[in-house]
Amino acid sequence: MIFVTVGTEKFPFDRLLRMMDQAVCRGEIGPDVFAQIGTSPYEPVHFRWSRFLSFTEMADLIRRADIVVSHAGVGSLLKCLEMGKTPILFPRRVAFGEQVDDHQLEFLEKMAPEGSLIWARDERELLAHIRHYPEIVLRSEERKSLSRGGSLVAHLNLVSRGPGLSGVGPKDRLCLVCSSGGHCSELFYLRDFWSARDRFWVTFEREDTVGILKGETTYDAHAPTNRNLKNLFRNTFLAWRILRKERPSCIISTGAGVAVPFFYVGWVLKIKTIFIETLSRVEDLSLSGRLVYPVADVFLSQWPELTAKRRKIEFHGQVI
Repeated sequence: MIFVTVGTEKFPFDRLLRMMDQAVCRGEIGPDVFAQIGTSPYEPVHFRWSRFLSFTEMADLIRRADIVVSHAGVGSLLKCLEMGKTPILFPRRVAFGEQVDDHQLEFLEKMAPEGSLIWARDERELLAHIRHYPEIVLRSEERKSLSRGGSLVAHLNLVSRGPGLSGVGPKDRLCLVCSSGGHCSELFYLRDFWSARDRFWVTFEREDTVGILKGETTYDAHAPTNRNLKNLFRNTFLAWRILRKERPSCIISTGAGVAVPFFYVGWVLKIKTIFIETLSRVEDLSLSGRLVYPVADVFLSQWPELTAKRRKIEFHGQVI
């Protein structure tokens, strides 16, 4: 079975779905395909699909799939790697209205020399990868190394401990702030850092976050945050209320927009703040990264090249 996922982006990904649908129609790939199509208007005709899936449903489909074809979102990639699957990644492109920029393509091009990821630029490459997946994945597995997270975890343990900058509140209490999707997956993937610490989460109530954070103490932030002034104000008041109530010693975030009010309120309350730029940002900072940079006490990039962009940026490894 081939499982296709386009993630939970607000942008559609009709191009990928149409490619797969037409390939099944032409008999180039078998009919045993299931797709999670998100907000995409295009509805496949030749295979089964669902717009959104629960965390359990998604995990089950990845586990059962012979091949996973996914957009190049870090969250989807991490879910697959966590379950021992190497997906075929197909990047969203800004030229087709599938993202706000080409950070997915930049991320894949950066990872390409390592040969540990499988990805396609166009329909021809995608179908070739599907046909020859067993040989390609074998070569990929031989080159893969997923041990990079160790140095990042070690650095986070070093810079996050101790009382907040105000000297008040618990000495080792974390506030983990993130949007849903890949941002939540990246922060969750750093569980070797936070799992033994006193903590609470602030994120959006979505199928993926409810599943991945089951059993965790969570607060629901207001969404969407992209260019939404109303929710910016609502999340600012939420941050003021939560941070004054919980008194964490450190706020840590992997983005996106929900991080902004929490970092600025944290700055006012003299709470230490650590921002981890998402793995997919290779060439430049994300919008949320640029907005929190002035007040972040520690700003970590997952690519060494970004340290030359701004004085405060540090590199200490990656989540994978």
